[in-house]
Amino acid sequence: MNIVKIDYWQMVEEIDDETQQPTGEQIRQDLFVELDMDSPHYQNQIATIDGYCDGDYQITPICPTLEEKLEQIKRWCQEAIISGINFDCGKGLKHYTLEDHKQEVMKDHALLIEKGAQRVIWRDSSRFMHEIYSAQEFMNLYNEAKFHRLKCQLHSDGLEEYVSSLFEEISDETGRPANEAEISAITWETKLPIEIENKIETLMTEYLSELAQLGGNAE
Repeated sequence: MNIVKIDYWQMVEEIDDETQQPTGEQIRQDLFVELDMDSPHYQNQIATIDGYCDGDYQITPICPTLEEKLEQIKRWCQEAIISGINFDCGKGLKHYTLEDHKQEVMKDHALLIEKGAQRVIWRDSSRFMHEIYSAQEFMNLYNEAKFHRLKCQLHSDGLEEYVSSLFEEISDETGRPANEAEISAITWETKLPIEIENKIETLMTEYLSELAQLGGNAE
């Protein structure tokens, strides 16, 4: 969830305090609503609000809890993995999505090749029909897919560590995180602090070294 507060106004009919009846006059009523920016209905809701106040509204991010933000990061990671890769495995540059079921089938194909299969069938995202991939072409793709998944997982780890550190700084005045605006603004594309990037680079280097020693077949 990515919750924001929308402050806006709407012209409504004035009600007499004594009679509780409409006076026939229109008055401005200040309102607010909390919306989830990740909701498929968000843009329609904003368009409705815009119609009420002719664009005169303010959007303020509402800081999520640590648990909500970590869950959001995990969702971003999964979406990034599934979005896939642009890669030339020997058939020209093509796009390959990496849904969970495709990752499982890729593992099965890699095992077949380990056992001696010289060809398997696969397809890029632009095709409806599978085609033949040589063992080398498929393993090129398989290894690139694993590398993409690893990069996403380590970036997710880095974001989670970064967010957790921000929640440790508590404001003496409010008792809430001192960096609420920064926390709310974090997205999948957020650049990580250099110390966390260095940790990720070290892990990546060590893993790829291990992978090379195993002939590229580590899971």
